[in-house]
Amino acid sequence: LRLTTQTLSFERIPAELQKRIANFLKYRDAFRLSQVNKQIKESLGMSTIRLPSAIPTKGIWAGSVRDGDIPRRCRKLPFLMKNRVHTVLLRGMYQDQGWGNQKGRFYIVASGAGFGHRVVATSPLANHGETALKLEFNTVDDDATYTLWYKVGGGGGHTLTLANLTMQLIIFDEPGLCISKNFHALNSRKALGVSLSYHYILLRSSARALLAQMEREENPDINMASFMESTGIDVTKRSLLALDQIASSMLNLGNYSEIDVEPSEESGTDIEIRRQCFPWSPAAPSGNPPSPQREVDAIMALEPDHEILEVDIMDEDVEDMIRRAMRED
Repeated sequence: LRLTTQTLSFERIPAELQKRIANFLKYRDAFRLSQVNKQIKESLGMSTIRLPSAIPTKGIWAGSVRDGDIPRRCRKLPFLMKNRVHTVLLRGMYQDQGWGNQKGRFYIVASGAGFGHRVVATSPLANHGETALKLEFNTVDDDATYTLWYKVGGGGGHTLTLANLTMQLIIFDEPGLCISKNFHALNSRKALGVSLSYHYILLRSSARALLAQMEREENPDINMASFMESTGIDVTKRSLLALDQIASSMLNLGNYSEIDVEPSEESGTDIEIRRQCFPWSPAAPSGNPPSPQREVDAIMALEPDHEILEVDIMDEDVEDMIRRAMRED
């Protein structure tokens, strides 16, 4: 009996399994892996998109003497094409009251049927002066939901301020990076925003109509094709399929922002998350009565124009990798 061994190269692994393996790497390492050769680059399609301001981008919280040390839920985080997301980057600026003890910080909590709840990212304690907030987490669990939490600090006089919050997704793109290219093309023409539902319906319908014509081997409608090209969208099957995904996801994001209203009282899930993720936290007051207005848990505001905040939040070496990849394709 002769036993032989064969080395299985990464390129020979099925594409979906390659992505699962890459999902367990930090996003910087996943980008470097995707640059090993053209085959792996095409298979993984690592790229990045920045979400429109569908999450509150600024807020200020005051911590009361009684319950300021209790972590509180801020907001569930929205996703585009969640099954494609490798890593989420949250960036902004934050600070505390500017004097005294430092107690405020932010957390990202993951919740899923298979593991319950766990903290996947924690910020340093807020400084007295404005400091860059950097939170990042990997989305290995496709079915998990992710929530931003905060703790102000008890004892009286503590506040926690957040400004210019942005959310960027590192994704597994389509071959040719069609999703990120189309996303950036729409962004450059101010054509992205959670309030543009009719706009996304029109884009999706046009993309599907052109795809149907291609399937029937007909010449694409000249008016729709010209409209796409004027928007920076290539009239190819890959590009139109990517546009269909973007438009559908943006419609879901718009619906999400409308229905995700913060409850006035804590839910049972909030209490369970606190028990699992913050066992050091003091118990919330019985009945969880609302705080006085001067100690309101959160004063949140959406940016009125819903435009994307143009803030560079990735490492320069990764940004360079993306630019080179898009030029080469």
